[in-house]
Amino acid sequence: MSDESQNESNELCERLTPLLEEKFRGHPYRWDYSTKCQFLMLDMVSYRLLKENTVAQDDIILNCGMGFLGPRHAANLLRAVNISSSRTLGLHLSATGHAGEREYCFENREEVLCLRRFFNRPLNMNKSRYLEQAVSYATAVFLEEEE
Repeated sequence: MSDESQNESNELCERLTPLLEEKFRGHPYRWDYSTKCQFLMLDMVSYRLLKENTVAQDDIILNCGMGFLGPRHAANLLRAVNISSSRTLGLHLSATGHAGEREYCFENREEVLCLRRFFNRPLNMNKSRYLEQAVSYATAVFLEEEE
């Protein structure tokens, strides 16, 4: 990484980190549903984008607990979480494609790296595990009720 891009990355992280800390302060059981989904979505998408170019909308919905009210509501919730990430955190997550073919990626790779620094902190890793377990449990209960 060149010195110029390193400086740009540091400036971005210095701006973004306090916003993330404020948004995701406290224990996740106190957060509202959309904040929990946003935390999981940013964590999951930034992790996957370290190795991939895009992440499918259906993967995000499934892994971030957004699908309990049906596919239409899930897609709308994902769009709302994306808009919130843009407005409150200044992140630029782009979507391409339509319906089941929609895929997401960050316009700026440096955003991915800053997010990974934040989500790799031990406290945030614990929050992620807590939320992932909650999603797994809720999914199992939801599927059981569907039968």
